[in-house]
Amino acid sequence: MTLGYWITPHVKATLGYTGIYWTNQVAAGNALDRRINFTQQTGPLVGPAVPAFKFSDSDFWLQGMNAGIAWDY
Repeated sequence: MTLGYWITPHVKATLGYTGIYWTNQVAAGNALDRRINFTQQTGPLVGPAVPAFKFSDSDFWLQGMNAGIAWDY
């Protein structure tokens, strides 16, 4: 949504807001497992086999504002 107001017959000021909301988004940062089990490389596995695939989704909210002045001549 953007609103404008004519300050003078030649000058207009605007102010706006934008919002986007997405649900069930999968981002790379949420899907990466940063744990490492080094025993997987050298011999028998001790502990969990990590890194492991982890599928998790989240919501994403994006907001923005804009402002401007236009001069018509």
